[in-house]
Amino acid sequence: MKKVKTWLLIGLAAGWALGAGAAPPPGHRQLFSGTWFHAPVADDDCTVCHTVHRNPVGPNLQAPVPELCYGCHENMAARDEVHEPVGEGRCTDCHLVHTSDEKKLLVRRVPELCYECHPPDGEHVARNTLCPSCHEVHSSDTARFLKGERTRNCGRCHADKREGESLHEPAREGKCLICHFTHPDPRFENRGLRGRYPRTAYARYEKGIYGLCDRCHAPALHDDPGFRETRFRTRDENLHARHVRAEPGVACSACHDVHASDRAALVSAWVRLPGKEPVPMGFIAFSTGGTCGPSCHDTTTYVREAPEEELR
Repeated sequence: MKKVKTWLLIGLAAGWALGAGAAPPPGHRQLFSGTWFHAPVADDDCTVCHTVHRNPVGPNLQAPVPELCYGCHENMAARDEVHEPVGEGRCTDCHLVHTSDEKKLLVRRVPELCYECHPPDGEHVARNTLCPSCHEVHSSDTARFLKGERTRNCGRCHADKREGESLHEPAREGKCLICHFTHPDPRFENRGLRGRYPRTAYARYEKGIYGLCDRCHAPALHDDPGFRETRFRTRDENLHARHVRAEPGVACSACHDVHASDRAALVSAWVRLPGKEPVPMGFIAFSTGGTCGPSCHDTTTYVREAPEEELR
């Protein structure tokens, strides 16, 4: 019996392909119409689940579902967060019991199976990211059935966002949700972000256009030409405001990487302008200011009077 239970567990996890020359028993041909087989079916060992004679439990089952399933799959509901069908013993909402054309004996392909209960919206859906890439399907020790702590979960696909000497604070601390939704609606202009943020090098300035950045950074950085709490300024002028409010407005993403950079203050190594090949940023910082160019403009130097001031 131990051998049968072991093969049943492996069979449901991976599915079984019908071996060459195998023949279905008389009267049960419909049970062999799929590509993947439950291990007892593949082994012709029907009595793992069924009694030979009539049984009041159901279609001659050894025990009612889900107790019958848990006889081999005892760990499906063992963790803190349990998927509703598992907790309610509705295994057959998602799994067929004999054969299937889908691996793991699923009723239908993922993610369509998930969409029967969960709404199919969001950027991950639009990019055809499969739900099990991030979520456990039976039970989990983390909220929302995540496969790991949220930061590690994002890092499974987005590890490159933390590669650099200078890291944006949310990226460094793994607080992805400060800026991002996990299931954003692709119909919205800023589908993955929690506020407005131009993704182009140029953007005509208007109130609220940098709403995402304003969640953490002072709006005066782009609103107030006289704002002094920044190291990117001359003695009298806030150079962030000059760039952003120019015509056409220079967007944050023209000069800064948003996640990580090998340069201080997330300054990009390259300037990427529409319709042009990338050119080196040419930015050099020094204790009392910096030099930039030639890229968008001729080489220009700015000087402020307080080198120890904190960059904003």
